[in-house]
Amino acid sequence: MSLAALLLVLAPGALAQYTVTQEPSQVAANEGEPIQLNCSYTGTEYSVHWYRQPQGGQPRILALLSSSGRDTRENFTMSLDTKTKSSFLYLNSSRLADSAVYLCALEHSARGAQAARHKTLGGGRAHGPERGDKEKLE
Repeated sequence: MSLAALLLVLAPGALAQYTVTQEPSQVAANEGEPIQLNCSYTGTEYSVHWYRQPQGGQPRILALLSSSGRDTRENFTMSLDTKTKSSFLYLNSSRLADSAVYLCALEHSARGAQAARHKTLGGGRAHGPERGDKEKLE
């Protein structure tokens, strides 16, 4: 097993009466170790989305959760609990290639005749070591 490390950095986001908070704000792990990212929100959700954005790349959706439960894709398990207004992203076994920006977004609907859907985003930047760099993280 490689000793290369993985570092994830997250930050909160907000819009009006809806807020999305991701914790912890930073995660570092050795390859093969599990990682858990927590996302909590306020307001009434329509659905919770998890995105992954590699450095220099476009965001890619990992999951869209619209009711309590779990979804597993690739090396990730995402869960949603609508009663506690929380969602979790589990990285079962971290790899250097998993260094990325991870975003939790809350999709909610405006009420009234001109109803519209909006997303409130929480997230931040993630840094990982360069290939072969096993000692220092930025």
